[in-house]
This record gives sequence, C-alpha cells and structure tokens, in this order.
Amino acid sequence: MMDGFSQGSWMATKGPYQDFIRSLCAADPTLKHRDRGSRKRGVSWPSHQPRLAVLEGQQKGSSSHHIKFTKTLETSDPADLESHLQLGDPDGRAMILILEGLSPEFISVVGTHFMMHPSFFADHLRVSRASIMGRSEEDPLPSAMTGREHVCLRYCELLALPRDVGNDFSARCADTARHIDILRTFGIRSEVAMLTRKCTIWRRTSSKNPGGGWSGKF
Repeated sequence: MMDGFSQGSWMATKGPYQDFIRSLCAADPTLKHRDRGSRKRGVSWPSHQPRLAVLEGQQKGSSSHHIKFTKTLETSDPADLESHLQLGDPDGRAMILILEGLSPEFISVVGTHFMMHPSFFADHLRVSRASIMGRSEEDPLPSAMTGREHVCLRYCELLALPRDVGNDFSARCADTARHIDILRTFGIRSEVAMLTRKCTIWRRTSSKNPGGGWSGKF
C-alpha cells in the first residue's frame, strides 16, 4: 500500500469503476498507485477542487461541422454531473465536457458513464519522466497502450516570478509537481519562467448514430 491506498483504489471512489481499475492493474502498472513524482514531492490528492463545464448542441442533418453549443452545466460538484448525465443521450446530441483538475469522485462519475479506460486519467496525472536506465514497474506494458482512445498534449505556460526570488533555486508546481523551467540570460535569472501543462482529450461517437450522434471530449 502507498498513500494509504491498496492497488488501484486511489483513483476512484468505491464502486464498480474502482473494481474495474483494480482488475486492470496487472496489465497496466501505472494504475496501481499515484505517480511516483507526485508522491515523492508530497502533492496531495486531489490537489484542488476540480471545475467542470458542459457544452451541448443538437446536430441537424448529416454534417457535424456546424453545431452551435450552449453551456448547460457549470459546477464543482460531481453529484451535479451525475444527475445531468442521467438525463439520457438523445440521438443527434453533441456533448463536450471540459474538466479542469481531477478527483476520485469526478473520475468515478465520468469513467462509469462513458466506460472509459482508466489509463486516460493516469496518463493525465503522470509526472515522472522515462528513465534512461530502463523500464520501471510503473511503465505501462506495450500491449496495454495499443487500444487507447485518448491523447495527451503538452503545452507551456509562462509565469511571472517575484523580483525578490534568488538566482539559484528549483521550483515545481504545487498542484501537479511538474518542474518549472527557470529562464536565464548570461547567468541572470529572468522574471519569466515556463511551466509544462497537459491537456488530455478523449472522444467517442455514438454507436446508435455513427454518422453524427454525440461525442464526449475532455
């Protein structure tokens, strides 16, 4: 056990989705425990309260390129999302979920409703970099990566540093434990730093109406 959790139980609350995660731990070791980079640096889980916005639109005709979306839900409470999703998925509806931050409660609701592979959440939270010394027990097996339905995109955010910060120091994000790159010119620390962020996207088209239907994106 690490962080007080048994294998696979850290990611979601008790229930069918947590059981599903634990059943996959042997094939995908990244699901067993929180990423070692976060644990090592004492980042709490969850690190902050997630925020969610749901956008919905109704497709007209066979084209899905001209859907007008409206915001139908904005909340920080997973129970609100669960109630909203229970309204059903009518044919032709397109749905976009934008979730900033993660928590076991939100993961349980979203993962259960969309039947998502939990590697989506593990990859998004992953901080540790690949080791030049070979694989670790937290590296996913190649067989577990072939059928994934998501993609992780990295982007950089520029940060303004306080003027009184020393010239020699190392910094990391308090919420994600990701390294903050300090920019220097001729050895002098710049007031601008660069933080690596992640945007992870998942999409599914309705099997009832593959020509249109609705899709979920995160």
